[in-house]
Amino acid sequence: NEDDGCVQMDASKKIERNRSTNTREQRAKIAGVSAGTVARYDTVMNSDNKELQRSMLSGDIKIGTAYKQVINERINKIKQERAKQTSGVSADDFMNRVHEGSLKNLNIIIKADTQGSVEALKASLEAIRNDEVKVVCIHSAAGGITESDLVLAQTTGSVVVAFNIKTPNKMLQMVDSLKVELIVSRIIYEVVDQITRISKGMMAIKYEEKYVGKAEIRVVFKLSTAGKVAGSYVLDGKIQRNGIAKIKRGEEIVGDSIIESLKIVKDEKSEVAKGYECGIKLRDNVDFQEGDILECYIKQEVKRD
Repeated sequence: NEDDGCVQMDASKKIERNRSTNTREQRAKIAGVSAGTVARYDTVMNSDNKELQRSMLSGDIKIGTAYKQVINERINKIKQERAKQTSGVSADDFMNRVHEGSLKNLNIIIKADTQGSVEALKASLEAIRNDEVKVVCIHSAAGGITESDLVLAQTTGSVVVAFNIKTPNKMLQMVDSLKVELIVSRIIYEVVDQITRISKGMMAIKYEEKYVGKAEIRVVFKLSTAGKVAGSYVLDGKIQRNGIAKIKRGEEIVGDSIIESLKIVKDEKSEVAKGYECGIKLRDNVDFQEGDILECYIKQEVKRD
């Protein structure tokens, strides 16, 4: 009858409303917001910056400030989590990474007050190079530093150059959080000088052997506890503990090792000067004999221009 028909229509509407409510609740749950919050997503971006299909949470309440804050907080959280998956780089880390063979370029990001400043800096900095390291600008633009600049710097291990611009405290905090190297300056030659010093610090350290003295081996002691000890007389310069010992027989080098122990009688010495007798024990088993000459060298870092 007519009443039954009305009841069925009311029931159908109620079911439809429940379905709509459930759909909104499910969508809200997926989006990470409360069921009572209604929002519209015009565009959703995935991690590859590809536009996903537009989706919407429909309802009667328009997007508000509180919801925008929630979304911004979630975006920042995602950025922070993504940033943690890679490691930032500071100037102190560059040398270690070069030694590991994982860094050949000094990547930089340039942000400046004007496009003219950007171009001038880019030309000056990319001209900096040496036999092992070259400067590569992976991004440059006029304007202040943004979150995306710092995330890019953190991901690529870049040094960020902020030239003649103000850097808000929020960005400085993010610099510390992501462990990004930041250079702030208003003078071009200061930036060039700092980038030059960083690039030199990235070069592999080179050493050369420096002669410090020699001694004649006059007697060989074979001790059950210490092994072979060279009873020696220092002819020139000095002999240093932990120095490099090269054993010469005539003009031929018959062996080399590290001076492990250096004693006068029973007293351990760090070095023994010309004119003194001493006992020398080498780290390795070198076949030295009486009459051999022990030349002592130390490793010295080669200074770069």
